[in-house]
Amino acid sequence: MQTAKLVMAGLVALFGVAHAAVGADATVCASCRDDRKDQPLLGLSLIRDMKPGGQAYNGGVAYEGGNILDPRDGNIYNAMMTVSPNGQSLTVRGYVGIALFGRDETWYRLPDTAYKQLDPVILAHLPGQLTTGALAAIKHKPNPAKATAH
Repeated sequence: MQTAKLVMAGLVALFGVAHAAVGADATVCASCRDDRKDQPLLGLSLIRDMKPGGQAYNGGVAYEGGNILDPRDGNIYNAMMTVSPNGQSLTVRGYVGIALFGRDETWYRLPDTAYKQLDPVILAHLPGQLTTGALAAIKHKPNPAKATAH
């Protein structure tokens, strides 16, 4: 019996303050140097190849072994990330060489009510359950063993 390999990825769903850093009129990743070169920023895959790394120090879920793109300059960094225990935030650490020489950034999940405002381009990238209204399908599920231990 073969087991499925879980790999995590992330993409640009909404523009905000960070979009101004790339250029408020920028619509494509002109600085990218790989297959994302000149691809639209909206829907662009920023995080790739993250694999489950076990339980995180904060009780959340850790991922490692992937990479993250900085669309401002096209640089690709090694990355690791941690999903908070409640699934509402993601702390991403991008680094060159070893993780000690990196930087953390925390991203926050959109509220469920925001999904209906997403561009159809984004909805096409999301799991099928989202387009049918089952938004809970992407929520982080806590470790049942940890939830019962006090």
